[in-house]
Amino acid sequence: MLRVARYALAAISITLTLAGCQDAAAPLSTVDRVPVAFVTVEPPTAIALAGQTVQLTATTKDADGKLLTDRVVTWASGNTAVATVSSGGLVTGVAVGRATITATSEAKSALAAIEVVPPGPIPDIDGVWDWTEHIDFSANQIACDDTGSYTFTQQGAAFVGVSEQVGTCAGPGGKFAYNATSAVRAGVVTSRTISFRAGTGQSNSIFGCQDYAGAFGSSSTDSLTGTIACGSAAATSGTWRAVRGGDLGLVRVTPSVARVLAGGRAQFQVELWTVPGHRAFGRPVTWSTDNAAVATVTPDGIAAAAGSGTTTVTATVGGASGSASLTVAPPLVLTRVAAGVDHTCALEASGQAYCWGVNGYGQLGTGDGPTTYSPAPVSISGGLTLTAISAGFWHTCGLATNGAAYCWGQNDNGELGNGSTTGSAVPVPVTGGLTLVTVSTARLHTCGLSASGAAYCWGWNGLGQLGDGATTDRSTPVPVSGGLTFVALSAGGHHTCGVTASGAAYCWGNNANGELGIGSGSPDYSANPVPVAGGLTFTAVSAGYYYTCGVATGGAAYCWGWNGFGQLGNGSTIGSAMPVPVAGALTVAELSAGFFHTCGLTTNGAVNCWGRNVVGELGNGSTNSSTTPVAVAGGLTFVSVSADGYFFYDELDDLITDHTCGITTNRVAYCWGDDSAGQLGTGGYTSSSVPVKVAGQP
Repeated sequence: MLRVARYALAAISITLTLAGCQDAAAPLSTVDRVPVAFVTVEPPTAIALAGQTVQLTATTKDADGKLLTDRVVTWASGNTAVATVSSGGLVTGVAVGRATITATSEAKSALAAIEVVPPGPIPDIDGVWDWTEHIDFSANQIACDDTGSYTFTQQGAAFVGVSEQVGTCAGPGGKFAYNATSAVRAGVVTSRTISFRAGTGQSNSIFGCQDYAGAFGSSSTDSLTGTIACGSAAATSGTWRAVRGGDLGLVRVTPSVARVLAGGRAQFQVELWTVPGHRAFGRPVTWSTDNAAVATVTPDGIAAAAGSGTTTVTATVGGASGSASLTVAPPLVLTRVAAGVDHTCALEASGQAYCWGVNGYGQLGTGDGPTTYSPAPVSISGGLTLTAISAGFWHTCGLATNGAAYCWGQNDNGELGNGSTTGSAVPVPVTGGLTLVTVSTARLHTCGLSASGAAYCWGWNGLGQLGDGATTDRSTPVPVSGGLTFVALSAGGHHTCGVTASGAAYCWGNNANGELGIGSGSPDYSANPVPVAGGLTFTAVSAGYYYTCGVATGGAAYCWGWNGFGQLGNGSTIGSAMPVPVAGALTVAELSAGFFHTCGLTTNGAVNCWGRNVVGELGNGSTNSSTTPVAVAGGLTFVSVSADGYFFYDELDDLITDHTCGITTNRVAYCWGDDSAGQLGTGGYTSSSVPVKVAGQP
């Protein structure tokens, strides 16, 4: 305590010494003072009535554009007979005419033009005005044609408001469309004229500082025409015209047709068009449905499904209206579920496929554009009836009732198998006319098993994971070499494994982590099938990202490969290039190897998981990883389980998408783990460390 006090006393002494040495004639605040480089005044133009005031604001900045807040500004009027200005920039109109107001700071000045107009009745401009404009930004060689609506709020001769618009611009880079919403500010209206500012206020932007000045029509106050400038930027000019908002020519509701599941929601939007065919805004919209037993709709156009059936959703604006059709499907009865990296897909009892989660590459198969999400199940397009489905990294594949394979989503390496590298947001048929009984998607490749037991793969092949003896990418299916007959097949991160009719397991592709299971000292990859070491016989295998697991004859679980999070389940984090038994002596019917976690379905319907658990992917109610199996909470009895995920590295915010899903004996799908992309399917984005029911089910 004595030493601390001594240091504190020393600090005080230093402070007092500095204060005592300060030259009273040279205040500290003037040392290294940054000079004012330029001054701006807002608004640069204004209209005032005689006796009315207008507040101007001056801003001072340094040469780098940094705001200087401690500088003295002096104001002066160039014509005090027309307008005077106070020391705070408040302008008072004196007589009809024009005056220039100057703001000066440290020999730098800016001007504002003030027009004082004769008094007269102030028109009522409150409400909506529909407008069109043409603006030339000659400095950028860009010209824009815009249409939109102002919503003015008036108080005497002053007004503010909101501008909403859409437009198309053309310049050296071609045409581009845009939409914008900005504030209307510094508005002044007289008996015959109007002025205001709109835009972002950024003079270097085409959406920036637009100054509007206009006049009413000669015989009414229901129309305005005028000019547009961008502050002091002489390179910007334009014209505009506005009329009071009247009857609409069209109310368009989008989407025109929507389909949701029971308990789901659909967002509807409305587009308003004037009689001449220009976009309009600013009108209150009333939403309604004609069958509240099917769905209700909020004032924001969000329809909430109540029961199965079809209803018409109507948007009414004044005397005009538009409508859309909403169908609420019966509750889902799901029979299969497949977890992908950050999306999930499932099959309904009818064979209709549903997907949910991220859709950045069209992997949900709905036909919607990229970068969209769905946190609840949505049906894939195309009307296909499927018997199998597999969700990969950013693509999905399924099998039709005739054994034909269809895929959709990312296709940079030919993983859709349709002979191209162009992605698709709707299912496309896999080329070759193969009849398959199994399809399995991986990171960038896909594999399928024919009824005769022949294995085929397609997509990225940089590590030999297609098994055709080469490392060349294939955009159509190629047969796996070796003439083996398989009864089970699984595509993993960058490798593939299968089980032959005799129960022998073979793997091919990446082996940098021992995921092929062929023992230590083995090569980093193999482009041909190689037998898994250890002499075990298997009934099924599951290829994870850097490891593999298999169900041995008799139901014992074995895993091999990388084990950094305990995903091999043997009580350690030490990898193995050969199969090691999963701890706990579980008797499993099915295994699913994900990215860094694994889950197994026991013969009595219980699910146990092991490995990484930072987002609750093990489902045991915690986020503690485990190197041995832990029981999934909830006491549910399952018939299938699927695990997947990924680690997206970002210096600011790493993203782990690990999640697990399963189907219970009563055909209800549950998921748990990360939900940042809506991959749990609950209708929201809330992660869960215990099973939660997928939306749209009974």
